[in-house]
Amino acid sequence: MKDLKIIVQDVKPSDNILGLSFDNLTYKIQDFINSNSSKDENNQSLVLSFVYQNQPFLLTGDTEKKVEQELLKKNLLSEVNFLQVAHHGSKTSSSLSFLNKIKPKFLIL
Repeated sequence: MKDLKIIVQDVKPSDNILGLSFDNLTYKIQDFINSNSSKDENNQSLVLSFVYQNQPFLLTGDTEKKVEQELLKKNLLSEVNFLQVAHHGSKTSSSLSFLNKIKPKFLIL
């Protein structure tokens, strides 16, 4: 992460990021994608996008590049401010084409 000049910050519920406080999370679900087209358990993870206080989020569970490509192909992705990095940030996810499409400002590990 240091090589990529990515700032890593631990966040607590009482912290404030971009004016967002996560004390009382309420949200509106925008899209719900169940990536069950694979027999691989990681790729059966729930993929969820939602908007909280006008900030778009994408939660990708443990999905891998195969699911990212499926989401791209079906045009189910849009830009987000917050991305929960799939599969613990391993090299099996977060393809360049996926990141270029959603253009996240912050990554959640």
